[in-house]
Amino acid sequence: MLTREDLDYIRNYYKIDHKYRMALKRLRAQVEIGSPQFDRAIGKGGPERDRMAEHAAAVDELELKYAYALMDYQDRVISFADEIFHLSDWREMEILSLRYLDGCSWKKIISQMRTEANISAKSC
Repeated sequence: MLTREDLDYIRNYYKIDHKYRMALKRLRAQVEIGSPQFDRAIGKGGPERDRMAEHAAAVDELELKYAYALMDYQDRVISFADEIFHLSDWREMEILSLRYLDGCSWKKIISQMRTEANISAKSC
């Protein structure tokens, strides 16, 4: 059974993803071959090179955390999808799917449901 925390995590994952991507981008820029920091570290050796190695280790650690966060997110999405597809009411299934899997706002969901209701009413 999914908790409210799981649903909020699924819906807000893009914020977590963005945080990891920006942090990785900053760290990678510091250890990129050809960057001024990298060139200075190679030329001087000693403490500069050690600092560069620490940055490289920080990139590796952050990439690992990001990979685990992504796997956790995928597991939660799969669990959520399994649970909503067992609902008997197709409207509940669609509303929950739009809200938590697609990340739609409540206004957008209401608008979409009204549009679908109007289309089905016209076809009758």
